[in-house]
Amino acid sequence: MRIGLDLDNCIADLWGSALPHATEMLGVSVDLEDIVKWEMWECMGVTRDEFVRFHDECLSGAVVVRPVLGAIPGVKTLESEGHDVTVVTARPDEFAAATFAWLSTHGMDHIPLVTGATDKSAAGPWGAFVDDNLDTCMLLSQSVELVLLFDRPWNRCESLPGNIRRVRTWDAVLDTIRGHIIDARDR
Repeated sequence: MRIGLDLDNCIADLWGSALPHATEMLGVSVDLEDIVKWEMWECMGVTRDEFVRFHDECLSGAVVVRPVLGAIPGVKTLESEGHDVTVVTARPDEFAAATFAWLSTHGMDHIPLVTGATDKSAAGPWGAFVDDNLDTCMLLSQSVELVLLFDRPWNRCESLPGNIRRVRTWDAVLDTIRGHIIDARDR
């Protein structure tokens, strides 16, 4: 199966790694659970421009971004099970070298990387896709059979279309993809 994987907050723990530095970089103290909507600057009490500068500094290497727990072995498992995995990120192309360096540091420099992907379905076709942006997942659900929404405070909602599954861990990502493949065989 061809699987697209969003990078930030699905593989790379961008906000879990960066928010502890918000006090020194932005003068605000904020926890991950405080970020309850995609317009994160509104939750942080800073302007959009201040947030974009903070975001860009983080992507440029101002903070060390850890992997999401279980992500690196999870991606390797997907590959070992024969899936065609691609990292697809909305990170602007100007951060492609830093993004590739991060992937390389974590043993994933052989995985195809698509940067600047504001329309992730256009980088497909995908059999499955993992992302943390609710709007992106809703769009992907129109053309992708299985969409996995990586649970984050900013993407919580009451209901999801039938082909979007909320996952909280990489074990759940793997189990959901495996279950989907079994269900497809049984149809």
